[in-house]
Amino acid sequence: MGKSALAAHFATEYRQYFPHGVIGLRVEDKDVNTVAREFVLELYRYTDQDLDPEDERPAAALMEEAFGSLKMLLIFDNADRAEVLQPLIPAVGQSAVIITTRDRGLPVTLQISQDSILDVPVLPSEDSLELLKRILGENRVNAEIEAAYNIIQIVENLPLALQIAGASLKLQNQRPLGDYAASLVQEKKRLGRLYFGDTLQQLNLRASFELSLNLLDSDTKQFFACLSVCGRDGFSRRTAMA
Repeated sequence: MGKSALAAHFATEYRQYFPHGVIGLRVEDKDVNTVAREFVLELYRYTDQDLDPEDERPAAALMEEAFGSLKMLLIFDNADRAEVLQPLIPAVGQSAVIITTRDRGLPVTLQISQDSILDVPVLPSEDSLELLKRILGENRVNAEIEAAYNIIQIVENLPLALQIAGASLKLQNQRPLGDYAASLVQEKKRLGRLYFGDTLQQLNLRASFELSLNLLDSDTKQFFACLSVCGRDGFSRRTAMA
């Protein structure tokens, strides 16, 4: 959905309000001690300090000593467990915190006020078109404007999917947008085509969906698996309930 990109954009736009800097790290699948040490080590890279590898103090104590007197922006990206964040957030003192997550229940568990929660929707079609133009250039997109809108519709305005499509087409600079759109219409192979990059730094829509899927309990996963047998035109609420 672009939640990490939105957090990075905010950090760039408002960096002047954080005189001691910005640190953003991915925290999914990590325990509280690992997350705390990674944040502290990232800070110490720029302050000529060292963290004793045998320092066994609690994670909150490490964070408080490192960040308690600073005014920074800390981004906990792709958070997936409340128990990791609960002891760390109060320990950062004057610093501001942004948490990005796929888990809509996480803000409730952390008792974050509704005013501090931002739900990131898909891009409107015109913004989706603008994103493709920024990646591919206005001339190329305008020359096949209908195909561009077809790509947007096929990937359902998902920012990550649009970024992948744009990156792939930029690399294949002679490939018509209409040809690429036609390749995405083949639904069984669509997710397999929506990736870009090497294994170390890859834009991958399937991997993104799998991360969200892993947040669901087994009964909900089975429910969605059963819905997958429905026709391409979708299903009614009554069908889902059955």
